[in-house]
Amino acid sequence: SCTDCPAPSVVPPGQTTYRVVVEDQDGCLAEDTYTLFTSLTRPLYAPTAVMPTSSRGNDRFRIYLNVAAELIESLSVYDRWGNQFYHVENVLPDDLLALGWDGRHNGVKVQSGVYVWAAKIRFIDGEVLNFAGEFTLFQ
Repeated sequence: SCTDCPAPSVVPPGQTTYRVVVEDQDGCLAEDTYTLFTSLTRPLYAPTAVMPTSSRGNDRFRIYLNVAAELIESLSVYDRWGNQFYHVENVLPDDLLALGWDGRHNGVKVQSGVYVWAAKIRFIDGEVLNFAGEFTLFQ
């Protein structure tokens, strides 16, 4: 996040070596290096139940990702016959206002039931992965 601040934040996949140089009040310098080994985790949370009339945060179907996700390239919701009821493209993972299906199709509430979702997610290391699942909609 910065190269000259006391507490930089980073999410580096793989191996990264940091060089730290400090100077005391007398002008004496000291330096050290530290190698950090990290693995890029790609957790995704998708609810298994959605109730559009709820006021507890599960009123829309949306997926939740961590900082390793760069972009939701696509997210779609289908009924059990394969009809697409919701689709978005190129949404930032933290843009919850632009992301989320409210249980309507063409402005009309759909029936309660099991729906299928599919998503294509781009991560900060450039890898694009496909995810899918199902959830129950309660109207």
